[in-house]
Amino acid sequence: MRIYLLFSIMEAFISLMLKDVVDSYNLTVLWMFINSFVLIGWFYHKSKDTTMFMFLFIGFLLRL
Repeated sequence: MRIYLLFSIMEAFISLMLKDVVDSYNLTVLWMFINSFVLIGWFYHKSKDTTMFMFLFIGFLLRL
């Protein structure tokens, strides 16, 4: 959980730095992709077998 908190703080800092350079819509889409890849990686790391990973991955995609 500490890693996710660190990632969120880093995300907020980068968003503040890039708010004048990048459009807010593009920045939102960028963070959605980055967070999705981090979450999928976390699912893959935490799941003990591929069946559980597939359930988590498909559920995530349906919500996205």
